[in-house]
Amino acid sequence: MTARRPPVAARWLMERFNVGQDLVGDLIERHARGRSSVWFWRQALLAVVMGSARDIVRHKVLFARAIVVGVIANNVLAAVSFEVLSFLMRANYALSSRVPILPLLITARFRHPSVLLLVAALIFAGTGWVVGRLHRPYGAVMVLGLVAIGWLYSSPELFRTVANGLQHSRFWPYTEGWMIATMLQSFALLAGGLIGARTSARDPRPKDPAYNLRP
Repeated sequence: MTARRPPVAARWLMERFNVGQDLVGDLIERHARGRSSVWFWRQALLAVVMGSARDIVRHKVLFARAIVVGVIANNVLAAVSFEVLSFLMRANYALSSRVPILPLLITARFRHPSVLLLVAALIFAGTGWVVGRLHRPYGAVMVLGLVAIGWLYSSPELFRTVANGLQHSRFWPYTEGWMIATMLQSFALLAGGLIGARTSARDPRPKDPAYNLRP
């Protein structure tokens, strides 16, 4: 009988966030003894959150630097992206007005909300990549902290939009659009950070009893 293999994505995620090898090995062993994949995922996410919170507390200065770097990178990437977008819009208009057949061939609408949403996702993914790349081996942890700070900063707007949607149904399209855009930006930021970060050969918390999870 072959041993049960834990979810590969969950193991990869714990490696990116530098979860201690002792804890990872313990989870793998319990999974092999009969624990479900859902249980493994739950414990893996708990380990990531707990470990990230502890790393941020232990490295406050590094996290402050990550916030500054993230803000600068986001502003620079946004400025460059919208300059490129403006150039493409002007080029599209100029070519379409001079060559009659081009309006049939050029189908991109650079002002369409989906295009702008894609551009925003790329900007946040690039921001996450920069932060993750410049703060290794805690890159993924710093980016996760940025996502948490972003939601905390947006919480007043979140409460306002949800309250408006609950009071008047006509506000629901705006509420849904805001939620989709914010979640997409958060996922893009985290994805970019995971790509930019890399695992470390060292084990930052192999025997820390604070990371022992409940059975």
